[in-house]
Amino acid sequence: MKRRKLASWLLALALIGLGAEVGARLDDWACAGVPLLASPNRGRDLTLHDEHGFHGQPNGRFKKWKLNSLGFRSPEASPQPEPGMKRIVVLGASETFGLYETEGMEYPAQLEAMLKKHHPNVEVQNAAMAGMSLASMKPYWEQWASKAEPQYVIIYPSPMLYLTDKAPKPPSSEIPALEPLSMTERIRIAPRIRDGVRQAEWLKPLRQLYFQWKTRTSLAHHSEDGWIWSEPPADRLEQFSEDLRGLVRSIRAKGAVPMLITHANRSPSPPTSEYLGELEAMRAFYPRASPQVIAEFEVLGREAVKRIAREEVVRCIDAASKMTDDREAWFADEVHFTDAGARRFADIVAGALEPVLTGR
Repeated sequence: MKRRKLASWLLALALIGLGAEVGARLDDWACAGVPLLASPNRGRDLTLHDEHGFHGQPNGRFKKWKLNSLGFRSPEASPQPEPGMKRIVVLGASETFGLYETEGMEYPAQLEAMLKKHHPNVEVQNAAMAGMSLASMKPYWEQWASKAEPQYVIIYPSPMLYLTDKAPKPPSSEIPALEPLSMTERIRIAPRIRDGVRQAEWLKPLRQLYFQWKTRTSLAHHSEDGWIWSEPPADRLEQFSEDLRGLVRSIRAKGAVPMLITHANRSPSPPTSEYLGELEAMRAFYPRASPQVIAEFEVLGREAVKRIAREEVVRCIDAASKMTDDREAWFADEVHFTDAGARRFADIVAGALEPVLTGR
């Protein structure tokens, strides 16, 4: 009797799961035109590694993210600017590409809308790629993004990406073989469940417990002296600075005007108790750095951006200093924006660009 009851429950769960999967596929087909038997995958559908290096998949599409024929997350555009058009290319990581914002609300899209009110001949191309450090950004610019021939290039660098276990380095020139998708990657309902868990406010304590477990697991594999940083690593800060300097010079060498933006984040430095949970969650990705080191490294990274702007004589938009008075409303997590945060950020950048575009 017990076995029969258990079998009935398992069958019911299986039918519920099957129904959810069918529903997800029908929703994708109806709303996004995704074939019912396809297996969408963010990495495969939005990125490409070829003889030009690592870049966005031209006309790639995954869920709400859509790329144009240039491989950028922007409306369709000609390979080079139309006569009289001022093209701005924005380089950055997921904060720039967009993560939590609703479609069309990522800050480069809002920036273009703001600028076009007074400058209809301005075009903003979002050339960011998730997880891209400055070490990867320079070859990406030289081999791919520079083909768009922008007049201006805005760089929004993420210092935190330099706190990974191993130092960031340029991508390999070898084209990697595509691994077959796992069963989990083929299930369409799985990303929906992950997104729901990631965004549900009532699950925040459980998410923090998960990230703490993930951090402890990483630390358990590294007992050697010096692996955990007791202070911001000077060599990583130096690499961040030199990678940024190299990118600025490379942009100039291609005939474009580089501009820098200081990186904004949710937590102050030193972090107060109310923000320690967010930083502990980030430590799951950067286990070598304590919450205090992460926060301090962000501050040092901003100072490095401003210093390099002075030394290389380029415009620096200090957005970080203007994103501190409503942190809860503007950040969905430690570094990614809400719709309101992206609007605030775009407004700061648009104001700083006004004298550039008017020639004042």
